[in-house]
Amino acid sequence: MGNASVRTTVVAKRGESSYLIMVGDDADTADGIVVSVRHHERFPPRPLQAILARGYWEPHKHDPKLLRELFAIPEREDIEQRGEPKEEE
Repeated sequence: MGNASVRTTVVAKRGESSYLIMVGDDADTADGIVVSVRHHERFPPRPLQAILARGYWEPHKHDPKLLRELFAIPEREDIEQRGEPKEEE
């Protein structure tokens, strides 16, 4: 179930094969999705500013064809959601 009104844009690149997709219109509040073409994996959305703070990203001109190719890469399923650890009973 997707929301067609949410803007998605390729905004940055790191190295030769990692791209950053911005989900939303405002970079201060948008989520970001990192996609590694080399490892053929797309990571779950996280706050864009948190991603930018943890790596060096070069600005990248948006390309609709590239965006479609990046979303064709499957999202990783083995990444646990970060947060408070749950206590075992």
